[in-house]
Amino acid sequence: MKKSIILSCLMCMMAIGAKAQSSTLENNPVYLIFTSTDYQNACFDFADWKRKKGFRTYVLTHDNTNNWTESQILNAINAYEADGSNVKYILFVGNSDFIPGHACSYHLSSHKYEDEQRTFYYYYGDDCTFKSDYYYECRGDTSQAPSIRCGRINVHDNAVVQNIFKKIKAYEQSPTTDNSFYKTFTSCAAFDAHGPYEWCHGYERGRTIRASENICNYLKTKIPNLKARKIYVHTALSMGYSPSIGYYNCDVFDDGTAFPASLQDSQLWTGDYNDINDSINAGTFLMTYLGNGTKTTWQNREIAFQSDVVLYSEAYMSDLHNNNKYPVILSMSHNSGRYTESGMCLAESFLNRQNAGAVAVIAPSDKTFSGFSEYLAEGFVNAIWPSPGINNLHPMGSSVTELGDILAASKDWVQYMKFYDINTHQPTFGTYRENSPEYCNYIRDVYHLFGDPSMRIYTSNPSSFTTVSIQTGNDDGRITVNTGMSDTKITFFSPILNNTYNLVSYNGNHAEHTWSDDDGDTIYVCVDKPNYVPYVRKISAVEAFGIEGARGSTLSHHQKFTHKDTHSTSTIENEINQGTSSGKLYDLQGRRLDHEPQHGVFIRDGRKYVKDKRQ
Repeated sequence: MKKSIILSCLMCMMAIGAKAQSSTLENNPVYLIFTSTDYQNACFDFADWKRKKGFRTYVLTHDNTNNWTESQILNAINAYEADGSNVKYILFVGNSDFIPGHACSYHLSSHKYEDEQRTFYYYYGDDCTFKSDYYYECRGDTSQAPSIRCGRINVHDNAVVQNIFKKIKAYEQSPTTDNSFYKTFTSCAAFDAHGPYEWCHGYERGRTIRASENICNYLKTKIPNLKARKIYVHTALSMGYSPSIGYYNCDVFDDGTAFPASLQDSQLWTGDYNDINDSINAGTFLMTYLGNGTKTTWQNREIAFQSDVVLYSEAYMSDLHNNNKYPVILSMSHNSGRYTESGMCLAESFLNRQNAGAVAVIAPSDKTFSGFSEYLAEGFVNAIWPSPGINNLHPMGSSVTELGDILAASKDWVQYMKFYDINTHQPTFGTYRENSPEYCNYIRDVYHLFGDPSMRIYTSNPSSFTTVSIQTGNDDGRITVNTGMSDTKITFFSPILNNTYNLVSYNGNHAEHTWSDDDGDTIYVCVDKPNYVPYVRKISAVEAFGIEGARGSTLSHHQKFTHKDTHSTSTIENEINQGTSSGKLYDLQGRRLDHEPQHGVFIRDGRKYVKDKRQ
C-alpha cells in the first residue's frame, strides 16, 4: 500500500517537473562561443550569465597557435546538433586570423540612367572581396535561409574582451534608469549629391536623407515623446557653397519631391563630431549613420568639389564618457565593419571603447550601395515595430528584439525594396530586384553584427519584476515560481563542476522544478521578458529542501523515489517507518550509493544531508 502511494506521488511529481501547469517547456537554444585559450576565462564568465538567461552555452577553445578553420566551425555546429539540439547563436571572440570569416567575391554590374543632359550611374559596379560570417549562419550553404544568428567580437587583448562583456552584462543586468535615454534617437546622415551640384539642382544621389527622415518620423509614432536628434551634414554647405536645399532623389530611389520645410534651414546641415559625442554622452538608445565613409570614418564626398568632409572617426572618441548609457549603432557606410585588416575599423572602435561607446554595432565589411543600406536600416526598425512598418512594402511578421533576429529580418526585408520609374517617378516593386539579385545577396553577406546576437535591445525604460513569488522548503526540493504576468521565460540553472550544468526553461507564468541528482548545490532562477530587467535569484539546496544547517528533517512517506529500484525503495521505507540505522547511503531517487558523494543532497538513516562542494 505504502509503495503504491510512493509510486503514485512519484508519477505526479515527475509530471510537475516535466511540464508545469500554465507554461510550456522550452527547447533551450544552443549558444556556441568560439575563442582561444587566451580569452576562455572571460568567455566562461559570460557564458555563465547567458545560461542563467536560458541559453545552453558552450565555450569552444583552441590554443592561440592553432587557428580555427571553416570546417572545424561547421563540424562543431553539426556535433552539437547531433542529439536534436538547436544551435541558434554563435559568437566569435578573437582576431579575424584566428577565427576566419568566409571569403566572398562579387563582380557587381553597373547600372546607368541616360538623358539628353547627362549620363548618371546610380551603381558604378565594382569587384568586391571581403570576409563574411553569413556563411556560418547558413551552415555553409548560402542557398538556404539562415537559421543561426552570429556575432563577432574582434579583439587582440584579454582586457578588451572583459570590457566588452562587462558592457553587455551591464546593459542587460543593470540598465540605466534615465528615462531620456530610451526617449532619444539620434539620426546622423550626409547629403550625397550624385555629381556637380549644378547638375543635380539639389537632388540627393541616393536616399540617405529620405530613409533618415522615414526612421525619425516612424519612431515618433512608436515611442511617445521621442526626441529625434538630427545630425546632418551637407558637403556643399561646409565648403562655403550655399545652394537651395533640397530635393529627394528623382531617379530610381525616390519621387523627387522637395524636402519639407523642417529641412530647409541651412543650420540643420552643419553637424559635426561634437554633436555626435554630445548625443552619445547625454544618452541615446539607438544611433544611425547613413552616408559615405571609410574603414575608420563617417565622411561625405562632394564630387563637384573633390573634397571629403569627415563627420566622425575614432580620434574623436576620447571625449566619450557615456558609462552605462550604451547605444546600439547602425553604421551604414563603406568598410566601417572591415574587421580583417590591421587596425580597428570604426565598428570595433565603438564596441571596444572602455566604459563608453556602443554595446553593439551593425556595419559592413566592404563597400555599401545607395538604396540597399538605407532599406536595411529601415528594416532594422521594422523588425522591432512591424506594424504598419516603414514603406509598408512587405509584412515583417511578429516583433523581434534580439539583435541577431533583427539583423536577419532586416536582410530578408531588403529584397522587397521599392524603386521608382525614372520617367514617371511612380513606384515599382521587384523589377530591379529580379534583374539584379546580386546586390541583395551582396548586402546579405557584407553586413555584420559586432556584439552579442542574443542580446535584446531595450526600446523603453525597462521595468522591474515586482510580482514574482518563489516557494521553497518542500521535502522533495521542489521550487515553485509564479511570475504574476504572461509571456515570461522562467529558467532553472544549476552549475555543477568543470563547466557542466543542468538547465531547463519554461514559457508562461508558472513553473516548477524538483531538485534532482543532475543538479548541483545551487539553482539560479531567472525570469525574463522583453523590456524587463531579468530577475535572478540564487537558491541553495538547504533553502530548497527547507533544511536547517547540514541535517534535514526526517523523510516522510511521500518523499520522491524511483520505482526502478524496488529493493532500495523498500529498504528506505523500512528505515523511515521503523527508525532503523543501517548507515546505508541513497540518492534522492532511492538508488543505493557506494560512498558518500562529494557534494549535493543524499540520504543516510532516513535523513537528508546537504554537502557543499567547497567542504
